[in-house]
Amino acid sequence: MKTLRVILASFFIFSGHLFAAETRDLILVAGQSNAVGFDAKPSDLPADPADKDILFWWRAGDPPPDEHDSTSGGKWTHLQPQPRGNPMQPRQGRQYGNFAQADGGFGPEIGLARALHAREGRRLAIVKAAFSGTAMAQDWNPADPGDGGSCYRALVAETKAAIAAAKARDITLRLRALAWVQGESDANATAAPLYEKALGDMIAALRRDLDAPQLIALLAVNTRFGGGKNTFMPAIIEAQKALASKLPRCAYVDTATATIANNVHFDAAGTLDVGRRFAETLMQCEVNAASPALFPGKRSEWQGFDRYDFEVAGKPVLVVAPKQALPGKPWAWRGEFFGAFANADAALVGRGFHLVYMRVPDMLGCPDVRPFWDAFYKELTEKYGFAKKTALIGLSRGGLYCYNWAIANPDKVACVYADAAVCDFKSWPGGKGKGKGSKRDWDLVMKVYHFASEAEALGYKGNPVDNLAPLAKAKVPLLHVYGDADDVVPWDENTGVVAERYKKLGGDITLIGKPGVSHHPHGLSDPTPIVEFIVKHAAKNVER
Repeated sequence: MKTLRVILASFFIFSGHLFAAETRDLILVAGQSNAVGFDAKPSDLPADPADKDILFWWRAGDPPPDEHDSTSGGKWTHLQPQPRGNPMQPRQGRQYGNFAQADGGFGPEIGLARALHAREGRRLAIVKAAFSGTAMAQDWNPADPGDGGSCYRALVAETKAAIAAAKARDITLRLRALAWVQGESDANATAAPLYEKALGDMIAALRRDLDAPQLIALLAVNTRFGGGKNTFMPAIIEAQKALASKLPRCAYVDTATATIANNVHFDAAGTLDVGRRFAETLMQCEVNAASPALFPGKRSEWQGFDRYDFEVAGKPVLVVAPKQALPGKPWAWRGEFFGAFANADAALVGRGFHLVYMRVPDMLGCPDVRPFWDAFYKELTEKYGFAKKTALIGLSRGGLYCYNWAIANPDKVACVYADAAVCDFKSWPGGKGKGKGSKRDWDLVMKVYHFASEAEALGYKGNPVDNLAPLAKAKVPLLHVYGDADDVVPWDENTGVVAERYKKLGGDITLIGKPGVSHHPHGLSDPTPIVEFIVKHAAKNVER
């Protein structure tokens, strides 16, 4: 009998399953209505027998957290759509009815848990605390003891209660990650500029309050919120990306192609898809954390490749590393606008190139930039063994950065790819030809080039169009892609002049014109000609 009691004490019955003492990973799901799953219909959710093996605890509804929320009743159950609960009636203010459907809904927790279970086979537990229409300062502020922190406190309280309830049943929960879907309610003139700091502060507080310093934070938002008409959504997206690049164990999860029910919410398929993206990003983060870092600083993901953010000479830089570097470590250097129109950049990394960028904005390629670029070049070639010659990528004003550095360092350049590139600042931003010009940026030219007068600027002979001889002598091949209807950086005042003068100097230049195209979009829909040009000149017989 005594032996039997010992055996029985080691097990317990829970939701129809027999559990021994065990350890499970715990993942938190939180945020606003797309974390709730407001428009994700349970009737559209395919069944999965794995749901019975995943522990689930939730509180979801409308702010503030109260008795009207849908909850698991303060106890563990298994993964499932959540019922509508007892929403406040009539609907008013921020009372939205918990879910759009009478039979409730589900958030990204289901796609996330199912994907992890299928890939890893590990036992999981999910705690969800999500509330529709909530914003950082209004609901998720850990420093606000009043209503402004109510949702944050609910997340912490539900997590602690769930951990304690599991422990009472001999289940130890290991906090693994936070899947955060929020930001739409901060997409306004007041909150958007404060969003990055507010979210960063909340993540720091959560790690502290849950004693989980290694908690991975996965950040997402409905990027199409507002149907493309909300002008503050790009700021929210960039804030999440910036935080992911700076904060340790933090990653941005792109939801751009997840299907939507309307201009506010993902549909059921989109919600499942977002969950799967969380799972994939989480697993990649953990692979990155376990593998040795190739470069210092923060490691994250860009287009499926490892990205490293650090500083050189006091300036932010980044390096994107290929899965397998080509012999000699060829590399491409983006002059400006990293990540914009980047299909050629990504294809190069896929071919074995490293991709790099140094952030020195609003300097327009002036001579003061050169020492910083020199320092970055030295760091990459001497410390990390990059090839002695780089391929330069200059989009728009990036042409000034790339060409001016190349002209000063022709022996360090394998080739130049210039796209709708500024090659004479009198054309842009000066607007002294037929282009629109930019007063703000012309004022910047006056400032950063240290001109005492406009006459001095107009007489300056240091523009790329005036100094092509060193490149021609070094036999540096050029590729220019341009739109012949560009009224911002007119091609005939920039690319056209470069082409005419470079040919007269005996230089090799290739032109790809795009009939009827203005300044945007940059690049080519099929980047193969660009990629092959760079591979041909920067990856063959690489000099170390």
